[in-house]
Amino acid sequence: MLKTQIISLGLYSDSGGPTKTIGAFAEALDAPVCCFCDARRLRKDRVALEKASVLSGSRLPGLAPFCHPKRVALQALEAEARQADLLSCHSFYRFHNLWTRRFSRREGIPYWFVPHGILDPYVLSYGRFYKRAFLRMGGRAFIDDAACLVFSTRREWEKAEAVFGPLPGEVLPWPVAPVDCSGREAGRARVRKRLGIPADAPVLLYFGRIHPMKRPLETIRAVAALEREDLHLLMVGPFAGVSETECREAAREAGLRHLHLTGPVFGAEKYDCLFASDLYLSFSFRENFNHTAAESMAAGLPVILSAGNDLGPEASAAGGGWHLEDDRFETYVAAIEAALALEPVQRSAKGRHGQAFVERTCSERQFRLDLRRLAEKYAKS
Repeated sequence: MLKTQIISLGLYSDSGGPTKTIGAFAEALDAPVCCFCDARRLRKDRVALEKASVLSGSRLPGLAPFCHPKRVALQALEAEARQADLLSCHSFYRFHNLWTRRFSRREGIPYWFVPHGILDPYVLSYGRFYKRAFLRMGGRAFIDDAACLVFSTRREWEKAEAVFGPLPGEVLPWPVAPVDCSGREAGRARVRKRLGIPADAPVLLYFGRIHPMKRPLETIRAVAALEREDLHLLMVGPFAGVSETECREAAREAGLRHLHLTGPVFGAEKYDCLFASDLYLSFSFRENFNHTAAESMAAGLPVILSAGNDLGPEASAAGGGWHLEDDRFETYVAAIEAALALEPVQRSAKGRHGQAFVERTCSERQFRLDLRRLAEKYAKS
């Protein structure tokens, strides 16, 4: 049986989508995961994948972010990885990439690279000195020597090539769990009753980490700009770089009357929040796939996706929502206004189209089949 070794950066409690995706890789390939971790993070956080092995990097302030472990700490990983037919390396700009390339060349084991959106032009817009230095010291060679790059959308691949030139790639949509919508009405009623939202009020959903890259404050201001007293904005997710106080202050300043902040929710409560909503919004600068958008579509919600959402062109083409052409605030406001102007039956139809798109392209079964096929294609012969 083909053996794969997964190599990743640290996956912590706030790592979001990559934790889900790398966990899905590990399950589909029955592969061990080794996380190269920042020692400082490990002091205050845990690795989110329970079965992952951990390599702690140096604690020196200048070296800690690079996640460079001591030589002796690498020996167990190297002993395990020598048994592999393929190395699956995830994320970028850290020591694990340089190690993967060197180990691959020494042992004759091919590797592929799963960037998780890190090759997007937006990422190069900050921290340029460090990132250019990393590319010169071996990061570019790591990309060039990969057997292939695995992208979650065609758009992610195209944007990476706009920066790095032609890249050997494969497109593999990330898996999305099916959503049982049989309890939609009951779940919708539960959440609306708990939050004091009238049954007929329109509810817009922000779902995901409340982080500056995802532009939560701009989303609050955009909803407020519609100047509709009946409109409710439901924000579901952990605070990460933007605080609850900042969100409430932005709503107060913009004149948004109905803002609901739930924090992170899981399981049935998460799906109840999706059922309670009428439209999903993402004004994010960068989303190479966007698990929460896909989950929302799986629950039958139409979506409005910013220009930075790489799933946007496919979702829009399938009739599941709107993909914006630019990141202007006015464009975002106009799209929300146009979506709310539709009759409920028309929005529901878009929700069904999005649901069918996710079922067709992002099923867990199809992901497992396609990933195993790719592993057979690129593994050591």
